[in-house]
Amino acid sequence: MPITARPADPRALGVLKAHAVEVDRLSQEKLKQEQSLRELVLD
Repeated sequence: MPITARPADPRALGVLKAHAVEVDRLSQEKLKQEQSLRELVLD
């Protein structure tokens, strides 16, 4: 669904950016956990 064009709220942009950073960090951690699990299984 299209996002309605509104003047950008700097606070909203900051929240979105912080959320994106958090999601990125979580996905990195998830990848590391999956890799270490694979190594345990392979050993």
